[in-house]
Amino acid sequence: MAKFISIPTSAVGYSTALIPAGAPIQVPADLVFQVVQTSATVTVIHFDNRIGAGQKTLTLTHNTTAGAGTVPVVANAIYAALTVAPGGVFLPVSMPVVNNVPIVVASALYA
Repeated sequence: MAKFISIPTSAVGYSTALIPAGAPIQVPADLVFQVVQTSATVTVIHFDNRIGAGQKTLTLTHNTTAGAGTVPVVANAIYAALTVAPGGVFLPVSMPVVNNVPIVVASALYA
């Protein structure tokens, strides 16, 4: 059975019709190659070569994690969900809290 991680979001729209506005983003865990937090407000999920053309990355824009210093807290939260023991079909990503402010994904773009 496939394992997915579920990333909560408050986004009102996406660049793909596959994700309804405001719904959690479902990511197939076995296709994730790498997760990189490129800035305090952007995290990129890179997929391996088994996923279809035009969907090699998922760029998440979220509120700032600047209060966490240089720690990639969103990337670490996604990795934590990816490494949870198997058994569940959908594993939620526990989004971090920085300076008492929960991190919220505001937009997502497949490319």
